Parts: sequence; C-alpha cells; structure tokens
Amino acid sequence: MYKTENYIFMNTQHVFFFILEGCILLSVAVGTGMYYRRVIRGKHRTMYRLIREQEFWKREWGILMRHLELLELYSEHNVETWRAASPSQPNSAQQQLVVRLNHYILNDCNFSLHNDLSAFLSINGDTLSEAVKAVTGKTLPDHVNRLRLEKARQLLKKSE
Repeated sequence: MYKTENYIFMNTQHVFFFILEGCILLSVAVGTGMYYRRVIRGKHRTMYRLIREQEFWKREWGILMRHLELLELYSEHNVETWRAASPSQPNSAQQQLVVRLNHYILNDCNFSLHNDLSAFLSINGDTLSEAVKAVTGKTLPDHVNRLRLEKARQLLKKSE
C-alpha cells in the first residue's frame, strides 16, 4: 500500500509540475505577445504620425505651389494693366521734369545721389521719383543707369 500511495503521490507531483510548467510557459507566451504587440503598436503609431505629417506637408506644399502659380499669373497678367490703369498717369509737368532730368544727365554726369538731381531741378526727391516712374515706368536709379549707358554708347561710337 505504501508503494501505491507513493506512486500516486509521485504521479501527482509530476502532474502538478507539468501543469505548473504549462502555466509558466503560457504566461511567458502571453507576456511576450503582449510586449511585442505593444512594441508593434508603438511603431504603428509612429508610422501613422509620420504619414499624417507627410500628408500635412504635402497639402501645405500644394497650397504654396498654387499660391506661387497664382502670383506668377497675376503678376504677368496685371503688370501692363497696372501701368495702364495707374492713377499717376504722367501729366505735362511730369513729362517736362523728366525731359529736364534727361538733359541734365546727358550733359553733366557729375552727380552722385538723386538728392543732387532733385536739388539741381529744384524739386522734392519723392516728386522726382514719382514723375520718372509715371513717365518711364521705371524707378529713378534704373532710368539714370539707362541714360548713362546710352551716353556711354554714344561716346564709344564717337571715338571710333
């Protein structure tokens, strides 16, 4: 009887340890699965955030490109319209002022600033700039440089 009880006790121990090992293996497997699911979920969140961020920047890029296209079209289309519809259409006084300016620039190039020009012509510098812009459509420095180049071209032709 002792042997049968001992055998039953030993068999019960084996079954208990077998069940315990199974539970441990099962908990390790579940824990590992939960860990990897958490890691993968974190990677998916990061990837999802990056995709949303990429889509956001793609939309922003598209908006910027549309604005750039509109600006290019608007500026190309309306430069001539702005000049034609400019409220500062040249009047005869402005035209006479620009003629005097041209004469002074072509005959005496010993000036350095547009203040010298406005002092020689006895007029405010802003008024002079507005008159040049209204008559020629160019800024005062651009107009002066163009006239200087024309004078230099004439002097080169004379020297040949």
